[in-house]
Amino acid sequence: MLGHFLKDIELNGYTPALELRPGMAVVGIKDAQSLEAYGMTDTMKFAIVADDDTLIFQLCIGTKIEKCKFCIQALSTLAFKKEYGELYVYHMRGELPADQVLKEAKRRLTNNGDSRLESLRSYTGDDFVDECLLGHDIIDMVHGEPAAGQHWDVPLNIDVALIAQQLQAHPNLQRILQKEILNQTVHEGTHHGIALEAGQMLHFSTCRTPDRVNRLKLDPQAIFHGISHTKRKGRSLPYTPDSAEDRLRSRNRAIWWLFHADKWGKYCLFTNNCEHFSRYCRGGKKESKQVTWAVVQFIMSVAPAAIPHLKGIKYLLPIVIQIVRNRMIQRNNKTNNAQAAT
Repeated sequence: MLGHFLKDIELNGYTPALELRPGMAVVGIKDAQSLEAYGMTDTMKFAIVADDDTLIFQLCIGTKIEKCKFCIQALSTLAFKKEYGELYVYHMRGELPADQVLKEAKRRLTNNGDSRLESLRSYTGDDFVDECLLGHDIIDMVHGEPAAGQHWDVPLNIDVALIAQQLQAHPNLQRILQKEILNQTVHEGTHHGIALEAGQMLHFSTCRTPDRVNRLKLDPQAIFHGISHTKRKGRSLPYTPDSAEDRLRSRNRAIWWLFHADKWGKYCLFTNNCEHFSRYCRGGKKESKQVTWAVVQFIMSVAPAAIPHLKGIKYLLPIVIQIVRNRMIQRNNKTNNAQAAT
């Protein structure tokens, strides 16, 4: 899978596919240097070698992740390299003999692809190649890779300078929050990401890449956890229920957006941050609970002083605030208990 390929690169570097053999797995990469530099590339496609001049691969058709269609295609090696880049070797532990791999790839090509998991297919086609290599369904592989698609968070401190910079695009909000937020040096926050296999993490970061653009990043999980400035390390947030289908869907959404990062939009601490990205991948809904909670805390801190003159509100407001606070505490406790149980 994609995470294993990235881990192999991290340990051993790129292995060019100088000799193509039937049943061999390869990856086409348009710009390997960009992948090395900041964790992504514009084009990457996994394929099975059919013969000296033909590659079989999974093609994604569509402009929106939830409406993508997938089919199995064959291209000449020359055409494939022109479209997807130079070829590199891909190894997967436990792969079948080459003749069985090729037989499965040709079977799927003849059937124009197996649609059992059409909506869960991976944009890079690594799931198709792994099904050919290992001889069983992608769901079984995800069961064996509990990290795949899992939503992780890690505590961090947010520099007030970043908050001030982000507030410049929201003058009304800046005027309201100036005194409440900018009078501190740092604020506690949480960074979020979606895990791939073999300890790789996909996250939306404020860190600028060499091309000076804030974008989605692929990093080893150790680096992701290394941003923490507290005693608590990163943790996975449990799915309810925890199903391989849910995690695979989360993983594939994240991969799709990695290769369509320009459509996701610019980073914004308040409306488009790392948690917005991770929760969208996880459940299809773009939201940030830490931003919501910050707004609730702000309302609780300023509302009693701002509207005490309204008749009856001073008696009702503490009740509403307490209800909101209790709901948030219950939700946090439920998450922590579920995490402890796992």
